[in-house]
Amino acid sequence: MAKGLKLNRIKVVLAEKDIDQVALAKMVGKNFNTIWRICNNATQPSLTLLFKIAIALNVNVSDLLTDINEVKRQLKENPDISED
Repeated sequence: MAKGLKLNRIKVVLAEKDIDQVALAKMVGKNFNTIWRICNNATQPSLTLLFKIAIALNVNVSDLLTDINEVKRQLKENPDISED
C-alpha cells in the first residue's frame, strides 16, 4: 500500500449513512482497531473484507474506493509518497 494515500472512502460512506465505526466492526465481525485503521487509511482491507463492508453498508464496492482521478491528484501533489 502506498503510505499517505487515501485509497478508500469508507469513513465518508459511514458518515453519509450515519453509522459509526463500532457498529461497522460488529457488522463485519472485526475489532474496532482494524476498522479504525481502515477508515483512516492506515491500512487497506482485503478484497473479501471490502466486499463484506459493501454488503453491510448496502453499497457498491466502488462507492468505498477513492476515484482514480483523486488518487492521481494525491500522487502528483505528494511525489514522495512511498509504496509499501
